[in-house]
Amino acid sequence: MYRQMNRDKWVTVVRILMGIMGAIIEVMGINWSAQGFAVSGESKAFGYILGVLVFVLEMGVMVAYDNVTLRACGFLAYLYDAVTNFIGVTSMQTVDYVKLWYLLPLPILIALLTVLVPEPMIQFSLIGEASSDMIGRILHIEAKPAARSLQKPIMPLQPKPPQNQPRPGTNLYNPANPVYKPINLSGGNHGREQEAEAGPGHPS
Repeated sequence: MYRQMNRDKWVTVVRILMGIMGAIIEVMGINWSAQGFAVSGESKAFGYILGVLVFVLEMGVMVAYDNVTLRACGFLAYLYDAVTNFIGVTSMQTVDYVKLWYLLPLPILIALLTVLVPEPMIQFSLIGEASSDMIGRILHIEAKPAARSLQKPIMPLQPKPPQNQPRPGTNLYNPANPVYKPINLSGGNHGREQEAEAGPGHPS
């Protein structure tokens, strides 16, 4: 029981931290997306608005994945987010990727992380599971029921014994629940002794 309480507290801390980290990564992604949208002189404020709308659409498609229209729009939103994040990251750096082309995996990785990671982290923080993630839906990988439950005890809890019950082997007289003993009607005094042992107030 003590170990289970500690595990529940640790899971709560992890969920809070993942929610905070997911929100920070999403804010960074929206900023890079706006930077990538305005790289050729467009309004950066409009890029922020598009970044927020894309984030909401990405969250919505995780829930309503069976809707074909939302699914298609979600793929386009992820594509737009990845491209603008990549442009935003590279525009804020001073690296000449034409000459140093072998460094391109770094901004690509950063762009993909800012696109794919925040929504599952925020979902896990809010509801305790992230079973409707985009990659899992695309690859048809369903989360196992055991993995979805975060409250599964580490050790099975033993049921508590019933209270106010006599221990095995005791024979205490309870007026509310009397125990009748057989009486030998042909035994005279011996029969009356057995009747007295059954307790007061019992019919003879």
